[in-house]
Amino acid sequence: MEILIIYIYNFLTTRKWFIFVFFCLTNTLMFKKYTNEELTEDPFKIIELGASKTTFYKVPNEKVKTNYMQLHVPFIIDKLFHLQNDIEYMSGSIKFVIRPFKDVFMVKEGKKTFIGRFVRSFIDNESYWQVFEKGDKCGFNKNVRWSARVQFTGSIDNLRVVRLIEGNLCNYEIKVVGDILTRKITNKDTIIYKGDKKDEEDESTEEEEDENDDMMQSFKTFKMKLLGGASSR
Repeated sequence: MEILIIYIYNFLTTRKWFIFVFFCLTNTLMFKKYTNEELTEDPFKIIELGASKTTFYKVPNEKVKTNYMQLHVPFIIDKLFHLQNDIEYMSGSIKFVIRPFKDVFMVKEGKKTFIGRFVRSFIDNESYWQVFEKGDKCGFNKNVRWSARVQFTGSIDNLRVVRLIEGNLCNYEIKVVGDILTRKITNKDTIIYKGDKKDEEDESTEEEEDENDDMMQSFKTFKMKLLGGASSR
């Protein structure tokens, strides 16, 4: 159910539904409108919107660069849900163990302290968080129980804990990063799109044409926003 909810959230927060779908289909960061290039390749995607049809071509680039982008939240959830190993972190003599969708605990001198079990998750600033509550009673205040919030985000390194602080009494803020939450992208191709007119397009309004241009611009803006968000982490 949680995975379904996150999928719906990601679907609805994109400005146009096809932008998200098409972005997932392409493996490129280069995207431009057709000018006068001679297109000899077969189109790899055709999108029809009302009375207009847009054809997409892949044209190889002479120079290839590699970029890294954080996965969309639904795919981060899928990776964490199928994680084979626990996420462990040592702080002095204390070992912390994080098990996404299950629980968080720490072990000191052979004694295990239960920090919390998974209760919910949320999205904040393009990061996926999990909340763990109802842990053991805090030794400093018996009216307080241990708890934790864990942030998951992309990185080019192996999956690991990069920050663990006790923000409040018996409450941990933990940040986990990893390459399994990241997508490697090479701009080996440039995507060129060309708008074709149908016979009935004469009946289409100028407003519809402007909307199609806005949708293409939204795609480019959405794509660069995600790249920028990933590269900053």
